[in-house]
Amino acid sequence: MRKFISFLIAILLLLPIAAHAKSNIKTLGLKQKNFDKSFLGLGEVNNEISIFYTTSVSFEDDVKVLSFDGYLQIGNQKIRINAKGEYSEYFSSSKSKTISIPLLGFMIVNDRKYNIIVGYDYYLKMENITVSFNDHGNHKYMIFGEGVIPVDFYNETNSIVEDDSQSVSSRMIAPPLDGGGGDWSYVSYTDADFYRDGKYTRGLLATLYTEKSNNYIMISARTFTDNVNSLYGPLVPVSHTIYELEYTLKVTQGYGGISNTDPHEGELGSSVSWRDLLSDLFDYCKLPSWTINSILLSAKGGIYRSLGMFETTVKFRGNIDANYYLPVIYLVESNSSNTVRGYYKVRALYKSTSMIMGSVVSTYKDVTTPLKYYSVTMPK
Repeated sequence: MRKFISFLIAILLLLPIAAHAKSNIKTLGLKQKNFDKSFLGLGEVNNEISIFYTTSVSFEDDVKVLSFDGYLQIGNQKIRINAKGEYSEYFSSSKSKTISIPLLGFMIVNDRKYNIIVGYDYYLKMENITVSFNDHGNHKYMIFGEGVIPVDFYNETNSIVEDDSQSVSSRMIAPPLDGGGGDWSYVSYTDADFYRDGKYTRGLLATLYTEKSNNYIMISARTFTDNVNSLYGPLVPVSHTIYELEYTLKVTQGYGGISNTDPHEGELGSSVSWRDLLSDLFDYCKLPSWTINSILLSAKGGIYRSLGMFETTVKFRGNIDANYYLPVIYLVESNSSNTVRGYYKVRALYKSTSMIMGSVVSTYKDVTTPLKYYSVTMPK
């Protein structure tokens, strides 16, 4: 009898755990009515598409991370999805919590792994999921569930919603060729997903300059979004910004090193004032101070730096206008022959926010330029 009672108690204790685990599995149906279902080599897909998933929050190196695990259900086929990203949340004036973040990961189709970006939106205990990916050179996205973030709340948490009717020329700030403490000289450029036809310009452009009197190398990057609607078809963006912009400069060992950067402040996992961090940099490049507010649409964001002698990365994360140049300056040291050699690249994570029945949803696209070789001569 005692054994039976012990067994019964054990079962009763396990039931709430099992019920809780089951309730964590969520499901949403595909929103788009005319979605092209013949993707990723699966052929024509006539079945309904749903997503089943769980989410969890943990800490990795003192950074709060949201993990997403699940699968797409297409008929009898299941496509596994895993993604994660840094967790951040916002509160409206009515104290309503909102989460709208990208999660980088992968999905596996026919034993092949594809990079994806999961857009995770949360508002008032409701969720919306988007999955963006590259299908043989074509950018595609899937939207699951209804839009959950109200437009008025989106406008409240974003200080400016970009007006796409505004002329590009009035937004453009030319890259600083002459400015600051000396003479900037053009060296080279690298680009990705770049397209120009005389009327529209689209893509990521990164240009490298030197200011030899002070041993400075500058990378100035801009993402052109004139023809962005061609990327998203019938889903017309309300706004198109950069969620993250990452600059990497590499120096070949034996051909110099990296001493410092501007901006140089790193605020891992926190929100900092753009104006405080970038005012000195903009003054040096002779960019007017008002452009800080124009380029960085939100008042605060994050700047993350990983400083190494032979490889340094500076990352901006926030709400960045996609139609301005944003510079990063590196202080370098040359070798005995006064030469600095290496490679550079820039990565941009686009965020497009679109309206569905009075609410907004976010889709993402990740673009990285190829590594570009450079070799410059510095003063003694």
